[in-house]
Amino acid sequence: MLRIWMGRANTGKSRRVLEEIRDNGREAMLLVPEHASHGSELDLCQVCGPAASRYAEVLSFRQLASRVLERTGHLADGALDAGGKLLLMQLALREASSQLTVYARPSRRAPFLQELVALCSELTACRVRPEDLGEAAPLLDGMSGEKARDVALIYAAYLSRLHRDGEDRRDRMEQLLDHLEESGYAAGKEKNGSENKQCNRDLSGIHQRQHRL
Repeated sequence: MLRIWMGRANTGKSRRVLEEIRDNGREAMLLVPEHASHGSELDLCQVCGPAASRYAEVLSFRQLASRVLERTGHLADGALDAGGKLLLMQLALREASSQLTVYARPSRRAPFLQELVALCSELTACRVRPEDLGEAAPLLDGMSGEKARDVALIYAAYLSRLHRDGEDRRDRMEQLLDHLEESGYAAGKEKNGSENKQCNRDLSGIHQRQHRL
């Protein structure tokens, strides 16, 4: 069950989360933004006492991803940095160019490639597959349908290159969603998030994927 506690800043939401961890006494994860991990560890010890580390841990999503991927044997898969993604998108565009119509002669400049990389990342985050986009394209009128078809082809070529040679070069957070359940790392643990909006969005995604735990 996913519960969301909302309120203005400094109204006690974070402390309520910590008190619930203390009162439950069950294995728990407190998921926080990267920059807040040290302060949250101190807060956890202050509220839950010196024995808190026996049943609770503070993790950023990057740390959680590293632990999950280590368990499942995927930690060695190197995620691409921003520059690597641009180069990969340029190769994907070249690969798909013969099938494209609207983007048959697209700009090869960095801002355009960045927009395509961001679009593909958003589609991946929303669990939209290239074939889903391709099936939707004929339902759209005129230029919109042709653009959707081209984006589906570019997206497919980009994903193919991300997984080429048996490697997974996606962002660690994307890999986390795919391997969290398999790892069993979160099984049976209370999952709590900070009041940070991005953190709560990511936590919602994990709860949707982990609803059976």
